[in-house]
Amino acid sequence: MLKNHWLTSIAAAFIFTTLAVGSARAQVSASGTVTATPSGSNFLYTISLHNTSATSNIETFWFSWLPDNYDFLPSTPTSITTPANWTDYVESGIYGHSIEFYDTASSPITPGQTNSSFQFLSPDSPTQLQGSGAIGLPVTYSYVYSGTPSGPGADPVSPSNIIFSMSVTTAPEPTTFALCSVGAMSLLSRRRRKCL
Repeated sequence: MLKNHWLTSIAAAFIFTTLAVGSARAQVSASGTVTATPSGSNFLYTISLHNTSATSNIETFWFSWLPDNYDFLPSTPTSITTPANWTDYVESGIYGHSIEFYDTASSPITPGQTNSSFQFLSPDSPTQLQGSGAIGLPVTYSYVYSGTPSGPGADPVSPSNIIFSMSVTTAPEPTTFALCSVGAMSLLSRRRRKCL
C-alpha cells in the first residue's frame, strides 16, 4: 500500500514538472517602443513590437488594454495600419480606447523578429501616451498572445503575457530634419573650400 502511494506521488510530481516546463517553454513575451511623428494637429504613432520568446509566435497584440474592458488611449485612434495579413479592432471601454491587432492568415511575429508596421493616428500627445491611464497603469500597458481571437474584440484563448510599458519618443518633423541636413551639408562645403 505504501509502495503504491509512493509511486503515485512520483508520477504526480513528474507530470507537474513536465507541465510546468512545457508551459514555460510555450510562454510568449515581447517588448515594444512607440515613435510619434507630428502629422498636422495629430501624431502618427508607429509601434515596433519585438518577440522576445524563445519558441512562441505572436499572433495577437492588444495595445493600451487590460482585460475586463479597461482601455487607456484617451482619444479614438484613426487611420490604423497593420502588418500584412493582420487586421485591427478598436475597442471603446470604461476609461478610453484600445487597439486589438491580430493575425488573420498565418503571418505571426516569430521568435526574435521585430515588426514595425503597427501604426495609428491620434490627437493624443506623446506626453499623454507616456503617462498613466485612469487606474494608474501606463497608457501603453498591453498584451501579446500566441493565438488569435475567435472574432473582433474577443480575448484569444492562448498563452499571453504583459508588456507593462513602452517608451514613447518623438521623431523630428521631416521639414526640421531636412533643414538640419541642408545646414550640415552647407557647413561641410564651406570647411572643404577653406582647406583647399
